[in-house]
Amino acid sequence: MSPLRAGLLALSLAVTACEAPPTSPRPTDQSLIERFDEAAFERLVREPNDAALRERFGVLEVRVLGEGHALLIVWQHDYVGPGGAVKGYARSPVAPGPLVEDLDAHADQPGQQILHRRLAGAWYLYYASTD
Repeated sequence: MSPLRAGLLALSLAVTACEAPPTSPRPTDQSLIERFDEAAFERLVREPNDAALRERFGVLEVRVLGEGHALLIVWQHDYVGPGGAVKGYARSPVAPGPLVEDLDAHADQPGQQILHRRLAGAWYLYYASTD
């Protein structure tokens, strides 16, 4: 299992242990695409505690997973009962799978899923959920 996939699975399971409401309405793919700044996100991977940069892009947490993999979490939600979901940006030097054209089209489907949408270079949008 790639570091990215393991990190996303661990993250989606960790959200299930929370009992917090969503951090905000789930952002659309388009809103995340409009905020994407490859140079700034690469800097966040190098400097994950840069609070000003995280705030500028609405990043709640940066997880550097090693081997060039990282997650920038911009939204998370704990479902009533077991389960939760997260959405954000993923950095991966190899194409993660599965890739889809539109994460929003899959976000409300039941069950565990980890999906990616290509942005640019090593960057992808991701959506992960578990129930």
